[in-house]
Amino acid sequence: MIWTNNDGKYQARHDTIITPIKQWLGHVEGEYWTLAGMQVDENGQKNSGSEIEQLLAAGVLTEDQFFGVDYDKDIIEANRKAYPNANWFCGDFFNVLTANADDVSFINFDSMNQPRIALQTAIDLLFCVEEGIVIANMLTKYRNQTLLDVSQIGSVIEQIPSWEVIPPQWQCLPEVYTYHSRRSEMTTVTFTTQSAGTVL
Repeated sequence: MIWTNNDGKYQARHDTIITPIKQWLGHVEGEYWTLAGMQVDENGQKNSGSEIEQLLAAGVLTEDQFFGVDYDKDIIEANRKAYPNANWFCGDFFNVLTANADDVSFINFDSMNQPRIALQTAIDLLFCVEEGIVIANMLTKYRNQTLLDVSQIGSVIEQIPSWEVIPPQWQCLPEVYTYHSRRSEMTTVTFTTQSAGTVL
């Protein structure tokens, strides 16, 4: 099943992050890891539309549970000034997480990668989490070019070799979620160890 949202990133976070956390976990128990990006406005002030502010306002985690990674040192420093109790890292997301994660509950792999690359990385991340939720965002349309028909995502996952040896508690939900960002269509796939049913 495909669920489409035309209201953008803020609504997409609510639907694919906040709702599953509340319904399956209640709140984040351990660490929440994300490809952070800029979490502040142009003046370095807290931005109510940012990921960390949205999650804090929803009451699903505390600032010290937020672990953000970005390649850009300036972005990391700006985020750190505004949110000193959160955890900020500069570098490659997969390498930083595998080197520093301790008790992961949720991973938001918010990539702009094409589907196969995003799904491969997300599946590799499953080995870092004993119990929780991992979501993978990917670019499925850019301008007028379709990179992947979202109905084929299950077939792509089955072709990834590491999917055959993932820890047995993991499942990929059959529902996918799409939303539009500027000229792109983004698609979110959810992997979970929870058995509470479908929320998407």
